[in-house]
Amino acid sequence: MGKRKTAYISITAKLLVIFLSVLIIVNVLLGMVAYRISSDGMSQSITNHMNAIAEDIANQIAAINEKHFQTLHVIAELDIIKDENASLAEKQKEIVNVIHAIGDNCIDMAFYDANGDCLLADGRSINFKDRVYFQTAFKGGDFVSDPKFSPVTNTVLQHYSVPVYNKKNKIIGAVVMVIQGNTALSTIEQIDLGLGMHPSIINWEAQSTVANANPGTDESQTGQTEMDDTQGLGLVLKNIFEGKESVDEFVDPNIGMHLIAAYKKIPKTTWTVFAVAPYDYYFGAIKGMQFSLAIVIGISAVISAILIILLVRILIRPLKTVKSSITTIASGNADLTQRIPEASNDEIGAVV
Repeated sequence: MGKRKTAYISITAKLLVIFLSVLIIVNVLLGMVAYRISSDGMSQSITNHMNAIAEDIANQIAAINEKHFQTLHVIAELDIIKDENASLAEKQKEIVNVIHAIGDNCIDMAFYDANGDCLLADGRSINFKDRVYFQTAFKGGDFVSDPKFSPVTNTVLQHYSVPVYNKKNKIIGAVVMVIQGNTALSTIEQIDLGLGMHPSIINWEAQSTVANANPGTDESQTGQTEMDDTQGLGLVLKNIFEGKESVDEFVDPNIGMHLIAAYKKIPKTTWTVFAVAPYDYYFGAIKGMQFSLAIVIGISAVISAILIILLVRILIRPLKTVKSSITTIASGNADLTQRIPEASNDEIGAVV
């Protein structure tokens, strides 16, 4: 039985396979390293950017609240307000004189005594000792309430309160101011995080929404539904409700969008800024970089293949001449006096 004839494979094909294999492997490895370094750097940059946005919003809202607190503290330091012997009417008269200088959005301000009593504009006395804004201030803390719609005024109202100390540094009451409107909402609706998405404000203690400028979404309602709190949006909301701060990515089941969010607590409140943006709006460049690297590797492989084929053909051209001469000799009609010119000063030239 004769020996099986193996397939003929040219040196050009063998070298082409070797060179292209090495080239592709090296390019892929370099591309992976470059992508990983660039991706990590860009991810860190975006994380820092989102965190900075959330912190800036928190500082803006905290500054608005602090402005109101400072106004109330100035009033709380007035001698007549600190005087335990002054009547509610005398104190309220002094407060009324300064209300108009505060701003149009301040619709009411009053002094509450140690029992929670205060005077209304019509002179009637009413007790608010069960209100959170009074209880918090009477314990020595500054307080700002979540914006709530009032059916009485048909507007959204917020309450700010601070404690009042007498000259012996004993708390004798509180000064409470009522602001019309939602200052947090007016701040966040001016901020576009990408594709028209705005940050929102969540009361992490009450697990409710303080301000939301994104129509059709409400984080407080989302938090009340059955949701896996070990991953995705459920885990992010769980972290917020626990008072944590971080930057995470998740898929919002309500809109089916991949998002990146930074959440940062606002000082002197139980509020958290929830700055959410489309993931691809920031990380789209990384996907584009993947596509670009694939194209570069493909183009370099094609160009290298062409160059390798040309170089190999030039390199083995003398061997083809030798092959042709030997074939002629083997045919029996050879001119044995014929000489083959040396084509190169290398190993191939020596063989020729």
